[in-house]
Amino acid sequence: MRAPWPGTPIDLPEQTPAPDTPASPLLALQQARGSVRDFDDARPVTLSELARFLQQTAHVKSKWSNPLDFGEGPLGPVLDYTARPYPAAGSAYELEIYLTVNHCEGLARGFYHYDADRHVLVSIAARAHDIEMQFSAASFAMDAMKQPQILITIAARFDRVAWKYSAIAYSLILKDVGVLLQTFYLAATEMGLGGCAIGTGNIDLFARMTGLPFHVEGSVGQFAFGRGAAVPSET
Repeated sequence: MRAPWPGTPIDLPEQTPAPDTPASPLLALQQARGSVRDFDDARPVTLSELARFLQQTAHVKSKWSNPLDFGEGPLGPVLDYTARPYPAAGSAYELEIYLTVNHCEGLARGFYHYDADRHVLVSIAARAHDIEMQFSAASFAMDAMKQPQILITIAARFDRVAWKYSAIAYSLILKDVGVLLQTFYLAATEMGLGGCAIGTGNIDLFARMTGLPFHVEGSVGQFAFGRGAAVPSET
């Protein structure tokens, strides 16, 4: 912990609700949230659970269009916007979700893009070696014994933000990634599933799997997702 600042402290516990005060559903989820690195391969997450998870976290809720306006009235082209379950800088929603599936009941092992507008998964041809590299790198980053059931890669369409926010675009994108990761955590916790944000990623590997230049649509975050393994009870 950081060394305290000098000065007179203001005691907050006196202003805090009593411990026996019933927690709201959101507070209960926040308190229960944690990183799950080990998954139960005997009980893989199902396609139905994955569909619910994606709908709750990333599905497009509504769409609208507005002309470009810098406060002086319409100046240019009409821009398309969406609303989703998490906030995003300028409502740009530049983040895209890709799934590297290892164990999912009802879904074949492979690499997929989640179409947040149509709420569908689209299979992307990827080499088995590249898929295995994704899982191995994720396990190493989490210091986990097993591979995740599903590895979610968050990619950014950089131009979607950079045209407007210029020098601060990448900073905004990383903030959006953080918000989305917390949304993943809370949804997984609510469903009785597990997940873990991963602090590293192979940008070149993702570019090879998608065939997209890394500066056009590149990997900016990852999240391991699945059904957590039971934690042995202490005796």
